[in-house]
Amino acid sequence: MNGNINNPTPVERCIFCDPDPSALIYKSDEGIVVVDYPFAKGHVLVASPVHATNLHDLDPKAAASMMALACKVSKRIVKEFGAVKTYVVAIGDKDPHFHVHLLPKWKDSDNLGPHVFGESGWAHGSEVNLSDDDISQLRNLLQSV
Repeated sequence: MNGNINNPTPVERCIFCDPDPSALIYKSDEGIVVVDYPFAKGHVLVASPVHATNLHDLDPKAAASMMALACKVSKRIVKEFGAVKTYVVAIGDKDPHFHVHLLPKWKDSDNLGPHVFGESGWAHGSEVNLSDDDISQLRNLLQSV
């Protein structure tokens, strides 16, 4: 998508900034909830009301509000649909507006973990073995967040 993070170009419709009325479930200053090609009953997308492509593009308060809404929606999905829990997935490769998917986990459904992590490590992508120095650098950089 071209344009800046606050003004998506009119050429490509953002499903969160300009949601299809039939897909829109909820919209407030906390965030936006839509249904878009659901994977399963109860699968919804929760987005920040601020058009930002990635989590690191969001102000921490906007991210916190969006996740608070995701938490409320997750509780409602579990209570009303009888899910065991919801998985929270944020990938962001398709829609250039930060959002999370809430995917219900049913009592008899398979766990998602093996699909993500495989038998030993990540299921997709290349394995990276970090050195002790890499881990130490990461720890030192993030301790003062």
